[in-house]
Amino acid sequence: MRDLPEVGLGNRRISLIPEEKTRSERERSDEPGSSPEQSATRADIRRLLEQKIDELPVAFRTVFVLREVEDLSVDETASCLSIPEATVRSRMFRARGMLRESLAPASAHGNDSSDK
Repeated sequence: MRDLPEVGLGNRRISLIPEEKTRSERERSDEPGSSPEQSATRADIRRLLEQKIDELPVAFRTVFVLREVEDLSVDETASCLSIPEATVRSRMFRARGMLRESLAPASAHGNDSSDK
C-alpha cells in the first residue's frame, strides 16, 4: 500500500489529495520550482484539511472518505454501509457543506480582501 499522509478514519490512514506524491516519491524527486515555502504551505493546507475532515461527525466523514478519497460510487458506498443511496447522497451533500463552512473562516483569515 502507498505511504500516505496521516488522516484518521479509525485505524486507517488515507490521502486527502489523490494527485499528491507518496512520501517516498517526494523524497526521491527534487521538483524544480518547489520552494521550501511552497512545501510548507502545502503541508499546512493538508493538515488543515485533515483536521476539518476528522472533525466531521462519523456518519458524514465515512461517506465523504468513501466517495471522495476511496472513489467509490454511490451504489458501492451504500452497499458498504448498508444504507440507501439517497442517504449517501444526502450525507455527501451535507459533509461538503460542513467542510465548506468550517474552512471558510480559515481561508478568510488569509485573505482580507473582503472589506470592499
